[in-house]
Amino acid sequence: MGDPFNGVVTARDVYGAVQEMRGEMRTTAGEMRQVRADIAELRETGDEHEQRIRSLEQWRARWPLASLGALVGGLAALVAAVLQYLG
Repeated sequence: MGDPFNGVVTARDVYGAVQEMRGEMRTTAGEMRQVRADIAELRETGDEHEQRIRSLEQWRARWPLASLGALVGGLAALVAAVLQYLG
């Protein structure tokens, strides 16, 4: 088996390898731009979801007070109906 490093490397060989690497780097740069855009979109979507969750949590924190008001109103109506029936 021969020595793989034995041979002549011409300027054309080097130029071809550089051109190939240049094309690969352009492809990689384009992919990275797309990844950055995807990450920015995911962050924006995450922020929107976070805002929605926070608004639901705030609404839910007020919900027991509304339920208590409805319960008191229902009991008052029930008491009034019973008193009217008895009286």
